Amino acid sequence: MLEYAESLCDWSEEELVQLQNVSLQQKAQDRKIERSALYSDLLRALEHHPKILAADRCCRHLFDIAASTVQTRAFGDQAFSTAIIPFADNVNHGLVDTTFRVTKSGRFELRTVGHSYRAGQEALFSYGPRNTEFLLLEYGFSLPENAHDAYVLTVDYTHLDQTVLERKREQLWMNNMDSHMEFLLRRHKLRQDVIAFYRVCQHETMDVIDCWKPLSVANEAAALEAFRRDLSSAVESFPTTLKQDESTLADPTISVRLRFALQYRIGLKRILSDHLRLCDFVCELLLLTGEPLIQRLLTEISVARLPGSSMVGLGMERESWVEYLQSLLQCTPYQTTLKIFADQKKIKKEIQQEKKLISKSAPKTGQSRRR
Repeated sequence: MLEYAESLCDWSEEELVQLQNVSLQQKAQDRKIERSALYSDLLRALEHHPKILAADRCCRHLFDIAASTVQTRAFGDQAFSTAIIPFADNVNHGLVDTTFRVTKSGRFELRTVGHSYRAGQEALFSYGPRNTEFLLLEYGFSLPENAHDAYVLTVDYTHLDQTVLERKREQLWMNNMDSHMEFLLRRHKLRQDVIAFYRVCQHETMDVIDCWKPLSVANEAAALEAFRRDLSSAVESFPTTLKQDESTLADPTISVRLRFALQYRIGLKRILSDHLRLCDFVCELLLLTGEPLIQRLLTEISVARLPGSSMVGLGMERESWVEYLQSLLQCTPYQTTLKIFADQKKIKKEIQQEKKLISKSAPKTGQSRRR
């Protein structure tokens, strides 16, 4: 357990570097500046009101402890309704539905919704659907797994030839996008707008197009390959690999802050890794197989064999897969031919029935068939 409540404001510059995220490091530095300004304001106020507390008794160390305690443990969302609730402020964050309220008599109530506890089990309180960046900034901790995490993929195509750029911008604007975009990539989520953006960027003609559905097999493959290149660049921008981070995290002797930093950056790298596997798989699907396999994947998804099957292992949510694979079936030359697929299944079933009949009528080992 930590000696006292803390957030990223309390981390050193060397510790912040372990986050491997310049944007988050800057946010933490900004918080430090804000806290210093708040401390200066407090000292000036105490000089005018010495009866409240002598200014020489308010040292920076104690102020930092008090500020972190209020920030990380107080209940409430506004200054006039924020309070430290003894004992309740020790309840950890968890993915449970909870509510709290203060009754008219001044009694504090913390309730769970649709969740029961066994005797001796730890009670949890949901801090809300927060990503790890928010949890680190506000509460000073990270989780081993956080479904609310997202990697911000910045894509900039403003380096193109001016004539081409203007036309691409027009195509993108017609689809409510621009040549400079930021996409939030999440684990198990396949965002259609990301692929739509790359479809426009890789489209060879200058015609106005609807990029929210596949344009052709060649364009889809080119779009996914461009997406893959940007994902690979993002992965290479980290000074350590996912495998190295996971190995370091397994060391029980590392500090608490390093553990939190590792959990944060591992989450981001896993998001990128998921999407890279997705691009590889779909490119292979487009170039080497065709509709029969796409239709088979849809069938397997419908009976809950995906995501997570050993055949694919991508872990994308079922709804995302269905939406994307169905769009591929509309893509020339993989236009929907359900009758062909049904005929293939019928023929396969008949062959299996034939084999069963043959095996039943065949003589067993060491026996002769009666005439």
